[in-house]
Amino acid sequence: MSKITYIELSKLLIPPFEAHKQIPDEYISEISESIKKLGILEPLLVRPSDNEFEIVAGCIRYRCAKIAGLKSAPCIILSLDDKAAEEVKLHENIKRVPLDHIDQGNTFVMMRDRFSMTETDIALSFGKSVAYISQH
Repeated sequence: MSKITYIELSKLLIPPFEAHKQIPDEYISEISESIKKLGILEPLLVRPSDNEFEIVAGCIRYRCAKIAGLKSAPCIILSLDDKAAEEVKLHENIKRVPLDHIDQGNTFVMMRDRFSMTETDIALSFGKSVAYISQH
C-alpha cells in the first residue's frame, strides 16, 4: 500500500490540463461541505514538481479543501512521467461509477432503517435537500 503524506495546499499545483472543465457550483458546494464535515476521504494523487507537487488526480477535492478551510491534504506521491500522469488521470476520471438513483434510494432507506435517521438527518449528512432524499 502506498504511503499517505499530508501536504500543505499551498505546495500543490493544478496541472496544465484538467479533465473536468465545467463543474456545477452545487457539486463544489456539496463536496466542500462534505470535506468540512468528514475531511478528505480519498487521498489526492500527486507527483513531484520542483519544490512543489502537481496534482495528478484530485483537483476537485483540492479546490473543495481550500473552500472548506483545510491547510493540508492527504496525498500519495507517485513518480510519473507526463504520459503516465495523464493515463492515471484519465483512469481516475473514467473508471468511477456513480450511484444511480435506485442505489442512492436503497442506501438512504438502509440509513433510515439501520440507524433510525430521518430524511432531514440524511439530507444534512449528505449535503442534499430533504426533497432530494424523499424523491429517491
